Amino acid sequence: MVTERTPSRALSDIVRQLFGRVFNLVLGIVVVAVIARLLGNRGFGEWSSILVVAQIAAFLSDLGIDQVGVERAAADPDREEHWVGATVALRALVSIPATLISVVAVILVAEDDQMLVAGLIVSLTILLSGPNTVSTLLQLRLRNDLNVAVTTVLSLVWAAGAILVAILGGGLIALAIAFLVAELAATLLQLFLALRRGKLSLLGSRDLWVPLARVGFPLAIGGVLVLSYARIDQLLILEINGAREAGLYAAVYRILEQAAFFPLTVATTLLPMVAAAHPADPLRVRRFFQTAFDFLAMGSLPALGFALVASTQAVTFLFGSDFKDAAPALPVLMGAFVVICFGYLSGNMVVVLKQQRRYMRNAAVGLVVNIGLNLILLPRYGFLAAAWVTLATEVAVVGLNWITVLRAMAYRPRVGRLLRTALATAAMCGVVLLVREAGGGLIVLALAAGVSYLPFLWTLRALDLGELRDIRAGRVS
Repeated sequence: MVTERTPSRALSDIVRQLFGRVFNLVLGIVVVAVIARLLGNRGFGEWSSILVVAQIAAFLSDLGIDQVGVERAAADPDREEHWVGATVALRALVSIPATLISVVAVILVAEDDQMLVAGLIVSLTILLSGPNTVSTLLQLRLRNDLNVAVTTVLSLVWAAGAILVAILGGGLIALAIAFLVAELAATLLQLFLALRRGKLSLLGSRDLWVPLARVGFPLAIGGVLVLSYARIDQLLILEINGAREAGLYAAVYRILEQAAFFPLTVATTLLPMVAAAHPADPLRVRRFFQTAFDFLAMGSLPALGFALVASTQAVTFLFGSDFKDAAPALPVLMGAFVVICFGYLSGNMVVVLKQQRRYMRNAAVGLVVNIGLNLILLPRYGFLAAAWVTLATEVAVVGLNWITVLRAMAYRPRVGRLLRTALATAAMCGVVLLVREAGGGLIVLALAAGVSYLPFLWTLRALDLGELRDIRAGRVS
């Protein structure tokens, strides 16, 4: 449960998560690079399309239940085990039709028998979404570091499987089997860790199923729409431009997906804290909101800056020369990453402020805009158009969500630190550009960015070490 020393525990939780998620980020990029080099741009396009189908179908099994379950359990701690039980039970039930939807979609998009069989195997992972939902117990205990540990096990098993498949010269079907084994191992560990730290009541929670689904349904529809407009472009590129361009786009998009560890870390810690404070302590809610706003800017803007300077080096280093043509899309998608980071913040506040229906309408607008622009621009401009459409769609949808949230909170975030963070990012880009012109490779460029960015943040007073100590001690006012 959320305790009085929430700020201290929250910072510790975020720091522990960050270490784990950075490791998973690096491991995930390694796996993507291995698979891309194994399959080539055409095969990688097919593999990525399979994963997109499974992602969208898996989100259908959510029904907004996870976020609402955490929020309800944090606000009603006396019935925590019943709210968690209802969350797990509903996810397990809905995962069955979601799996069938994935199977049908795979049959429709598969270009050959290998892609079909691999897609059917990956679809089976959706059935694990119910047991995995016990992770809400760890989130409520502010032990998201243990959730990260589960993700790390998943990453390690998946990496070992992918590398073994590459060594043996396997293809899509072998990769799908390795993916399913990794998901199963992570699920078993998730159950073990969560049930040691909390209880859940499955049958005793049946009276909460309907209210949980009723509140979560608009959020779920919005989430499916968000995921659809974010990933439907992969399938559109496959159908309109072919497997090669789908593979090029998928490679740089996977970098964007891996980078999502950062806003996810902030968001998973923020939600139970804000839910516990709202509506009794609006000042505390605004404080958490402002802190998250500032740190999301510090983590996302340098990713965009580095991509602007070193996209070609990053893409060729990770995926090989066959993917060099994908480099121009990376800075555009990193621009979308900045917007997505702030979207995570507004998305969590939507749950707390009970603005799910507006969230659903905003996401529907995004889906229509995304599909329409892609259908118009993809035939002429190829996958690069999809990157720009992604950026435009995120700006539109996240902007609408922020208007909704800020109006409900009656709050306007302070932007002084955001501007100082932007200046620190620009200075970092200057350093990286000089190193690049001097002939530095990707690793040297990354070191230059890392070494220069934090001093620039501190010099420009965007990062206050004293404030971090205050948060650690629970003294932020």
